[in-house]
Amino acid sequence: MNNPYRSVRYIDTASSPGYSYQPEVYPNTRTSNAVAVRGLYYLPYRASTYAEYRIFDDTWGIRAHNVKLAYIHPLSGGWLFEAHYRYYTQNSADFYSDLFPRRDAQNFLARDKELSSFDSNTLGFSLSYDFVQNGWRWIDRGSINLSYDHIWFNYHDFRDLRDSGAPAGDEPLYKFGADVAQLFVSIWF
Repeated sequence: MNNPYRSVRYIDTASSPGYSYQPEVYPNTRTSNAVAVRGLYYLPYRASTYAEYRIFDDTWGIRAHNVKLAYIHPLSGGWLFEAHYRYYTQNSADFYSDLFPRRDAQNFLARDKELSSFDSNTLGFSLSYDFVQNGWRWIDRGSINLSYDHIWFNYHDFRDLRDSGAPAGDEPLYKFGADVAQLFVSIWF
């Protein structure tokens, strides 16, 4: 279930950076559950607001919360505009650590940043155009869609190892931002 090329690090005072690496070891199974509550409210001028809350947990000890808010506004001529904000947070897996105290410190070992505790904020918009609205031949509906999101990731216990001057375990926390753009066509038949 893990990437065979990913490693964990552990304290090794004999090594010049103060740590060494060994392969990750994950459990063989994982069971997860998610529950979501969504609401859509129609506004009198044909627009609508959208809200969603989702909670996730699994047998690896991860619990995540997600909140999304959106404003959706139809424009004339088959155009649809949406602006949205999303907040996501999770705790780390039971077997995650950025720096283990020794080699083979426990049965399962992970240093995957996606299993660490972190949060993210997403701000974005989308614009779509229905180029087939009432059917045409075998196509029931067709749209072209453009979306853009800016995402900020903040990790709470995953260290940025690019700062080689810091002592092991005191490196700055990792964070980054991403711009995600999508352009796609959807056809219903």
